[in-house]
Amino acid sequence: MNDLNHTIMVGRLVKDPNLKRLSNGNALADFTLAVNRNFKKGDSREDKVSFFDCKCFGKLGELVAEYCKKGARIGVEGRLEQETWTGK
Repeated sequence: MNDLNHTIMVGRLVKDPNLKRLSNGNALADFTLAVNRNFKKGDSREDKVSFFDCKCFGKLGELVAEYCKKGARIGVEGRLEQETWTGK
């Protein structure tokens, strides 16, 4: 069986998407998605927010940058990628 890396999230944009052009001319839109989770803990309900950095390329990136603004509720389907770095 092959491994699977697929996710679907619905949340709100933390700020307006940032549109850049790559050296080959393709568009890249990056944005942060806030996803809320409400759960029961004992006799009370609690909220937890997770923040995900997202990237869209090409025509989709252009459309996201043009039509999606801070606070907009959007759905994202894609794959998760973990990045590591050292220093600042």
